[in-house]
Amino acid sequence: IGSLIFALLDRNNHSIVWKAMPVSGWFLVAFAAIATVSVFANWSTIDAPLEFLRRIRYYLIFPALLLIPSLSKTVLETIWRRDSLVLALLISMLVSIVVGFITWTIGRHPFLDNLNSVNMDFSRFAGLLGQIINFSYTMQFVVVALAAFFWIPSLWKSMTRVPWWVVIPLFLLTGWCQYLTNSRGAMLGVVVGFITFALMRSFKVVVVILVVGVACGGVAYIKSPRYFMSQDPARLNLWKTALICFVENPVFGVGFRNFEVHSVELKKRYGMEKDEGIAVNEVYLRGHAHNNYLEALAATGTFGAVAFLGFCGVWTREALRSR
Repeated sequence: IGSLIFALLDRNNHSIVWKAMPVSGWFLVAFAAIATVSVFANWSTIDAPLEFLRRIRYYLIFPALLLIPSLSKTVLETIWRRDSLVLALLISMLVSIVVGFITWTIGRHPFLDNLNSVNMDFSRFAGLLGQIINFSYTMQFVVVALAAFFWIPSLWKSMTRVPWWVVIPLFLLTGWCQYLTNSRGAMLGVVVGFITFALMRSFKVVVVILVVGVACGGVAYIKSPRYFMSQDPARLNLWKTALICFVENPVFGVGFRNFEVHSVELKKRYGMEKDEGIAVNEVYLRGHAHNNYLEALAATGTFGAVAFLGFCGVWTREALRSR
């Protein structure tokens, strides 16, 4: 609400910036709106609908920033403020790494007791970056960005006065932390990001990325084959369940973030095979779809899936044109 007020106040002074909201941003706003409608449409079946609504705000952060024209004039064009933003990112990363390392070492979180009260494998879920594995999906973008800054020092120097050499240890450290999460989806995102960056630069960069990637992949395989496992029956069951969920609720889905709640009940109702390897006894795994496209389809229905796919497609086109 505050962002919209600022936007309305600034639109006469910065009308050109006001009109600069990219199409992908509007698709993201549309997805957030449809996700909100999906929660209201399934209000009676959601235990904590207000909590689900609260989480939709994450989709609106960047569109909200883009809708404040004064940001481009008072923050991004002021060097010391850009330095402050860069330092805020770097310092928070280092704090997260330190806390994550402590968690990984002692087997319990030093601050979040609610995590210690559950049976959690901190050797993996410490993450070393954010202390929970889900944070690895955010950090994949940081790792790719640091790789780009490492390859193009002039890009870093044009953005901030923070010395370029800090990029090197941070890139190596965050890459190592990302690997330790054992998050295959996030690591796949890193690989795709590296390849995309290389293709947008030159053939030489492609060769370098491939050589380094094969070497790192070989070392990773020797340490653990997890990143190279192509079969996962539990996830296949979740994908099938997400499709079934969509067929039953094709318009607005079962509600934003509500698919996980219904996943076990759907598996039982349709007599799906139990998920092996999850516990001592075979059980039905409760979880999200482990696929953002299927999650959008099951949780927000046809309208949400169209908005989500529209955002992905348009954003990709904008990214390619911005090169």
